[in-house]
Amino acid sequence: TEVASSSVGPQHEVPIAGLNPDARYFYAVKVDGAVMAGGDANHTFLTAPVTGQDKKTRIWVVGDSGTGDTRQAEVRDAMLDFVGSDLPELYLHVGDMAYNSGTDSEFTDNFFAPYQNQLRRMTTWAAMGNHEGYTSDSADQSGPYYEGYVLPTGGEAGGVASGTEAYYSFDYGRLHVIVLDSYESSRAPGDAMLTWLEADLAATSQDWVIASWHHPPYTKGTHDSDIETRHIDMRENVLPILEAYGVDLVVGGHSHIYERSFLVNGAYATPSTSAGILD
Repeated sequence: TEVASSSVGPQHEVPIAGLNPDARYFYAVKVDGAVMAGGDANHTFLTAPVTGQDKKTRIWVVGDSGTGDTRQAEVRDAMLDFVGSDLPELYLHVGDMAYNSGTDSEFTDNFFAPYQNQLRRMTTWAAMGNHEGYTSDSADQSGPYYEGYVLPTGGEAGGVASGTEAYYSFDYGRLHVIVLDSYESSRAPGDAMLTWLEADLAATSQDWVIASWHHPPYTKGTHDSDIETRHIDMRENVLPILEAYGVDLVVGGHSHIYERSFLVNGAYATPSTSAGILD
């Protein structure tokens, strides 16, 4: 029964106020009174629970998916087969959403089209990958990546305001999730992103903290974290901050292979060694 509207133009950002937490809503999209999409059981979303609420949460983490080929569809369908009716509440994408250059048409064909049934039901929290960075600019938050997503700059979803869509955080139940820009924003200690990161971590009291970005601190797949600058910077400069505040999990993409690490702490050296493996 409620209606929210946006101004006329190619980008539609519609603020919807007064929603209850942890509640399911159904919606339709209208243009000039005509229904363009929705008004059925498939167009629905679940609002976030109250911060700190103990609630089972399922997160779908995807990286480097935007090829538009059969493998992308197979990964999507494997997830759907596995979860059945227990669909994820959150979609965490760690970058390279649209090959080869993150253009508007590539986002349309290689991201919005393959995932349309998922995107209309769940919130996507995105990180910039290098392929998006070819056509988008973090400094002024312009280009298809920043036009395609509305990400929190003022702490609207929890966490400390970052002032930029390039990096941000949000709360969901007992989770605090931090999304960083490993491609273009400065990764140097004392610069804006790492200064914000420490302030955000110091402010959260959530039980579980997850950090995500594109260039993982450890990888020996199609990329090598011992020789590539962005990986090294994230390992040497970012991990000490995360580990000092007890971050529980880091997820990344870029290297086109599935890897997971031992539990490590203090493993910042380049090249990487077994030093720092706890378990």
